[in-house]
Amino acid sequence: MHKGAIASTVCVLLGGMLLIVLVAAVGGQITYAQGQPATVTGTVSDQSSAVIPNASVILKQESTGSLRRTVSNTDGYFTITGIPAGTYGVSVEAQGFVKWERTGVVVHPGDKVNLPDIVLAVGTAEQKVEVIGVSEDLIVDSSEKAEVITSKEIQNLAVLGRSADELLKILPGVVYTDPDGQGQPAGFRVQFNQGIGNYNVNGTRNTQVENVSDGQNVIDPGCQCGSAVTPNVDMVQEVKVQTSNFAAENNRGPIIFSAVSKSGGSQFHGEGYFYGRNSALNARDWRNNFFDTKKPGDSFYFPGFNIGGPLTKGRQKLFFFAGVEFMRQNHDLGVRPATVPTLAMRKGDFTDEAYIKQLNGYDVNVMPHNDAEGNNNWNGTAVSPGMLQGGKVNPNAIDPGGSVLMNLMPLPNQDPSKSAGYNYSSNIINPEHRNQELVRLDYNISDSTKLYTRFNREYQASPYPFTLWWFNSNDVPFPGKVKGDYHTYTSSTSLVKVLNPSTTNEIVLGVTDWAMPHKLQDPKAVSRSALGYPYHGIFSASADVVPDFTDWGGGVPDFVQPGGLAKPTIFGNKWLIDLSDNFTKVAGTHTLKFGYFMEHMTNNEPTTDNDQGILSPTNWGGNSTGNAFADLLLGRIGEYGESTANLTGHHRKWENSFYAQDSWKATRRLTLEIGSRFQHDGWLYERDGHYFTFDPQKYDPKAPLSAFSGLLAKYKGDPVSDSVWPSPKLLFSPRVGFAWDVTGSGRTVIRGGAGVFHYIDRNGDIFNTHSNPPLHYQVTIDNPALLLSDFDHLDPTKQLVKPALTVLEPGSSKIPATYSWSFTLSKRLPASAVMEASYVGNSSSHQMVCTNCGANLNAVPEGAMFGFPLGKTADFYRPYQTYGVINMRAHALSQNYHSFQLTANRQVGRINFAGSYTFSKALGVGGDSYGTPSDPFDRRGRSYGPLPYDRTHGFSMAYSILLPGTFQNPIAKGALSGWQLSGISQVQSGAFLASQFRFSGTLADGTNWDNTLVVGTNATSVRPHLVCDPRSGLTDGQYANPNCFRAPLVGHNGTYEMPYMKTPPFQNHDVSLFKNFQFSEARKLQFRLSAYNFLNHPLPFFNGGSDPGLAINFDHGVPDANSLKQFGRTSLERGHRLMQVAVKFYF
Repeated sequence: MHKGAIASTVCVLLGGMLLIVLVAAVGGQITYAQGQPATVTGTVSDQSSAVIPNASVILKQESTGSLRRTVSNTDGYFTITGIPAGTYGVSVEAQGFVKWERTGVVVHPGDKVNLPDIVLAVGTAEQKVEVIGVSEDLIVDSSEKAEVITSKEIQNLAVLGRSADELLKILPGVVYTDPDGQGQPAGFRVQFNQGIGNYNVNGTRNTQVENVSDGQNVIDPGCQCGSAVTPNVDMVQEVKVQTSNFAAENNRGPIIFSAVSKSGGSQFHGEGYFYGRNSALNARDWRNNFFDTKKPGDSFYFPGFNIGGPLTKGRQKLFFFAGVEFMRQNHDLGVRPATVPTLAMRKGDFTDEAYIKQLNGYDVNVMPHNDAEGNNNWNGTAVSPGMLQGGKVNPNAIDPGGSVLMNLMPLPNQDPSKSAGYNYSSNIINPEHRNQELVRLDYNISDSTKLYTRFNREYQASPYPFTLWWFNSNDVPFPGKVKGDYHTYTSSTSLVKVLNPSTTNEIVLGVTDWAMPHKLQDPKAVSRSALGYPYHGIFSASADVVPDFTDWGGGVPDFVQPGGLAKPTIFGNKWLIDLSDNFTKVAGTHTLKFGYFMEHMTNNEPTTDNDQGILSPTNWGGNSTGNAFADLLLGRIGEYGESTANLTGHHRKWENSFYAQDSWKATRRLTLEIGSRFQHDGWLYERDGHYFTFDPQKYDPKAPLSAFSGLLAKYKGDPVSDSVWPSPKLLFSPRVGFAWDVTGSGRTVIRGGAGVFHYIDRNGDIFNTHSNPPLHYQVTIDNPALLLSDFDHLDPTKQLVKPALTVLEPGSSKIPATYSWSFTLSKRLPASAVMEASYVGNSSSHQMVCTNCGANLNAVPEGAMFGFPLGKTADFYRPYQTYGVINMRAHALSQNYHSFQLTANRQVGRINFAGSYTFSKALGVGGDSYGTPSDPFDRRGRSYGPLPYDRTHGFSMAYSILLPGTFQNPIAKGALSGWQLSGISQVQSGAFLASQFRFSGTLADGTNWDNTLVVGTNATSVRPHLVCDPRSGLTDGQYANPNCFRAPLVGHNGTYEMPYMKTPPFQNHDVSLFKNFQFSEARKLQFRLSAYNFLNHPLPFFNGGSDPGLAINFDHGVPDANSLKQFGRTSLERGHRLMQVAVKFYF
């Protein structure tokens, strides 16, 4: 049987087995919850305000007719829990009183809805008082800060893609960071990794947004960035986003994105639809015009169908919903510029100096020279005139391996004088097809017994013409053509037993399976043997794939792939199993909740170290001709890294937690909430005990390398656990809050609270800590005085090549935590509008430090390399001489966030809107485990500042307007009435710019811009001095002033913390116009036309590491002429109008 079929079968069987067990346990009485179950409360009183006990309360779901019953207690108070999101009617009866009814009560996932003013008048049972709901009430019984994206908004707003998480952008405190760096609008394409991981909420890392679908965790446990279940806009009912200080009953945090699938009802309803985008309708992108490339032929087609309804004759017991969608995405990857060698350069001819000077990149825009002609070779073997002279390389000096790598790059197709220094651009259409199937059952056995279960399957074909997973700003197509075939299978079953009117118990089971294999479609195109690449590298078992090469933004394009493509191949097999139990008891006006949660995660995935090797030809390595292309042709490099074959890690995690909470209706106007989770969050561990740590106390400098002194792991018999870190004790995560209905009418509410949220690191944060010697070797050689051909002859056991380590810091066992708080004023305004003003803040501590974030335990001390007393190899100066870099994964970073958030919302009548404004500051160190590097010697003093996702101002406005059109003529009425206009507008401040700057050149005395020469270590960067505020003296289109920068002096580094310069601001405006043709009450045909970036306004941007606007080259201490002209200015713009048409038939 195919693995996918096995996985789907297991998911269904697990859900079914739990159902059978629980049916037996409760005597066949089962009820259901849906997503995050909601609660409805109220107090029944008479006209004299005396409470009425034993009043009968009936809650009726309008779509299915299912009932929930309870009675008021001696305080007149009632609570109904475990309620699915939906619209309800409520009736209250008591002997001797007129029946009270209310319709249109809207309940969202996890809501605590209080029904105010249930006042029964004296009378007969035949009489009744009916209250018709015309708008949603303010939530007066909950202290949490949360936002709801309603089904109405999901259906009416201009959504570009197919996922409802795209609408996160309309919420306060949310930043869309486009982590791929491609500048595509949210929702441009549908992918597993294009979901909530693209957003930062309230200044937290994007890995701290938990993704929940129908009560089930569906996040990718490896990166904590994707979703196994796409919250499809035509399959999801609504979404709730909890952003601060929510109650202890929620087992995740600090941010929860919770989607609820659609369900069937007592009537058959469904829809068939087609959404389509085609480049013929779109505007040309600015980059297509700039690089004079043809308009890409991209297209996106989304046909789909869903239906829901009853499965039994009485239409009251069993309901179903089923949906399927086919997503045909021919994705325009956009114009990607790069700098590549010309045909003449590949043959050794670099004499066209005028052309070379036009090229973008300090590593490639200088004519190469021998040692007598220049001074870039202070560390390598001699470059003699017999090898290179006058810009010409002697054919006999050409390295055969370097020649192979040179010819893997595409030939130029652009004039660099007209293309911002780039001489090549690609514009690839990538087929990324996928499909989704979702089935859901609701079983209404009786008024008090119900069942809910949901199954979802998705498949995605993911070709990667460039680098797998990551976007690099100057990459070129990879001839091997990597392709991923991704499958996910999920099931969620939720059961609730109502024991009596005051007692409820709920059990939820969720199972998620991920399968993510990758392979080379054309392995011969990158095969060493097939291409004639003559070297096997340091380790004889290296993969038969040519080495990667890049200079990380200096002009050489990124020809980069993760390691492991040849063996064991790159894959991810992941499972998540969740089980929770929630027990609710109403005592007086206290709603008490107690519960348990268990989660087990497995992730079998290999490392992706560069077993094929990675090299950097660059003029900063001291082994250079001054031109990196000439260096590559001669086999001269500035840095080299390689590993042995990658290992598969079998990562596991267990989480167990309990909670207790009390929601106390202290008075009719005041609700107090207090509770806590008690968590035993087990650390990630490797099944075979392969996680490593390094203990400096056990390091013996005299021990041979084979002893691996100081390096500890469980499988070796060392006294450490499978997870290295000791199992954490029971964590106390308290939550407190209040909600005060100021007037008692539900029109003005003040709420606030605080909470502590603990969580375990994502798998990716400690991923490589199982790949260390003797299981796995990595070496990195900085500034080598070596040629490509030399690496075949190195012995990795000798001192020259020291293995790098990636280990867990032994004493860093504190669980990461976020402390969040909020204070909110909610006010109902005229015309059924609601305004909220909030202060929202949080502080996160013990955040993970990563490889590139200043976590090298074996860093060369500052000043140690002055004068090179031990030679020019950095490894000779490290504290622990047996090893190279020791990448220490530790919980050492912190960050904080403070904001003012203002929202205005109206969702009734002809004009609906949801507006938000956020003024905020997100500060910290690092801020993302793969984000801004921090300084290893003074992390707080040198690296604290705005985080990559800090945005000072953010504004969004979503609106939907039913246009006027009252006509008597039936033809005019059908054609001209019923048009609806909707749209979303966004404006957002720019990001912190200074973290992207690059500096090179020479100091005032002619010393090269090299960290070993300037600061005496390779572990921190050379920083310029500031002689003025670079935010001053700016001209039009300039974001930083190069005249304020000067090179430092040897031994005196420059400024680490730069002023807050910002990238260009962001804005976008989408509109949608649609018309319904009504055939009957249930049947209608809808036509929709949507325009995204409808103003066709391209935005300036900095193109990552290769952008000349981010680089200053110093000539004897001052910026050179090109830097003065280009630095701080954007040379490119991106963005264009996209059109989408849609046809939907509702029945």
